[in-house]
Amino acid sequence: IAGQLAAQRISDEEITKLKDIVAELDALVEPREIKLKDMEFHTYLNCATHNPMLAESLRRLSYFMPRLERLTPADHSFFLSIGTDHAEIVEALEARDGTRTASLLQAHITKYREHINKMPDIVEAPAS
Repeated sequence: IAGQLAAQRISDEEITKLKDIVAELDALVEPREIKLKDMEFHTYLNCATHNPMLAESLRRLSYFMPRLERLTPADHSFFLSIGTDHAEIVEALEARDGTRTASLLQAHITKYREHINKMPDIVEAPAS
């Protein structure tokens, strides 16, 4: 939903800001820095929907992402692919193609979910 709305409502200035975030992301190599820039990208994209309730709901959901990341194995290839995903999303936004933007965001989310699924099972300690 956010991708479709943003593609309809995003301003040229907001597209420029997202491009700047992608350029900054491309210069990063440390997973922690990439995660922070990824969160900035998504926060800004969500605000570009110009739907405060949706943006706030997504912000609250994103609050849990760093917590999940601490439990996942380090996977540099995953983190380095984030910039490519974001660049494609910005291209779709710039074309005002809501269907493509939504599709790219869904693929990005699926990739993230697969990354999270690599998280080791947390086994409850036996009662003493």
